[in-house]
Amino acid sequence: MIEYKVKPVTRFVITRFHRYELEGGQEVAGVDTIGEYDNENQAGMVAGLMAHSECADVDPKWRVNSPDIGIDPGTFDSAICELANKAEMLENNAPIHAAEGSAEQAKHCAEVASSCRQAIAFLRRLH
Repeated sequence: MIEYKVKPVTRFVITRFHRYELEGGQEVAGVDTIGEYDNENQAGMVAGLMAHSECADVDPKWRVNSPDIGIDPGTFDSAICELANKAEMLENNAPIHAAEGSAEQAKHCAEVASSCRQAIAFLRRLH
């Protein structure tokens, strides 16, 4: 028996909008795509930590260890651990999908694992 199914897929993409005013009043704006995640909580955690980090560059009260912000430094460790577990699982699954003839699924696993590894590197720089 062979059966084909179409399944809806939801991904959560972190984007960063930025707008700067140059000398002379000219504005420059853009959007960067930071990463793609299967889990909304994971994406929200990474985006929140990134936003707090950028705020800390401007105002010291936003620093991770500041009592005003309330982010436990362990949050970084927790996010890194969760992302590392996901990346490892996806890296292990990619060759299985490839061996089963599902090149697209293998490619997707590899891409999401790479995105997780990039987020881990970013979080380690922040922490």
